[in-house]
This record gives sequence, C-alpha cells and structure tokens, in this order.
Amino acid sequence: MPFDTDKKIIDLRIRKTIPPKFRNLETDKEIKPCMDKNLFIYGGSGTGKTVFVCTVAKEYIKKGERVRFYSYPKLLMELQNLYFKGSTELTAVDLAKDIADFNGVIILDDLGSEKVTAFTRQLTYYVINEREQWLMPLIITSNFSLDEIDRKIDSRISSRIAGMCEIIRLKGKDRRIKSQ
Repeated sequence: MPFDTDKKIIDLRIRKTIPPKFRNLETDKEIKPCMDKNLFIYGGSGTGKTVFVCTVAKEYIKKGERVRFYSYPKLLMELQNLYFKGSTELTAVDLAKDIADFNGVIILDDLGSEKVTAFTRQLTYYVINEREQWLMPLIITSNFSLDEIDRKIDSRISSRIAGMCEIIRLKGKDRRIKSQ
C-alpha cells in the first residue's frame, strides 16, 4: 500500500532512504522507461549508477512507494558482524529475511565489490532468489557485468538477475575524477 504523498513526508522519506550525497543529484539519463521494472545497472566506476538508482528511488518515494537503499558491501559487513557476534536478538538470517521479505523496492548498490566468501555468496543468493520467487521489486548496481558475476560470484545469482531484471549498461568516464 503506498504511503502518503504529502511534500513534507516525501522529503522526510527521501532523507531517511537516500544517502546525503545523492539526495539533490539527478541523473542525466531517462528514467521513465525504467520505472516499475526490476533493474540491473552496471558499468565502470563513476559512470553514474548510484545517481541513476537514487533518482529512480526518489520517483518511487514521490509515488508513495516504500523504498530501502542498501550499500551492499556495508550490508554484508553488518550481516557478518551479526553472525560472528552470535547475537540472539537479531541474527544475520533475521536481517537477510527482513530484506528479502520487504514489501517495497529494494536497492542493492555496488554488488560484487565485497569479498566473496561462502557466507556472502549464500546471503546474496538468498535475498535475490526470494525477491525473484515472490515477484518483489529489486534494483541492483554493480561494476561487474552478468558474465563477471557468473564467474566471480555465482552462476545461480547471475541467472536470476538476468531472468528478472532489465539490464542497463552505463558507459563513460569516471565522473568523480576531475579533468586537469
């Protein structure tokens, strides 16, 4: 069920969802054809992947949709920390299940930049597989193509992404590096 679309509430949801760096940035790419689709956006460093998905996320929020944004390397570190601490209040599986079952748009930013271990591979597969099976919206960014994800992470993960997402490659120079 969509949330209230009052301007103040929208602004609050954007502040709670989008990292500060990206709140006032807008992509120079057309996003309308990408709305209401699962997306896999890949390309080199600094090509605008995160700006693109944050622009899409803001549009979803303005429409009253629920959105969660996760820096995937940070999320995996938090999951590993829960696992190693042996927390009884919140476990790594509980958090992964919460993400997989979230009734709204999930954004996983920077998939593949983490160290690939059996644990991270299993959690990544679990979240993506659950989102695919239950037809839940998912947006993923990565520096890796699906072929690279297939080789470096897991073919089951790349297969599910290919089957459920529209694939978008962003090309260009690293926008973070200023020309001299």
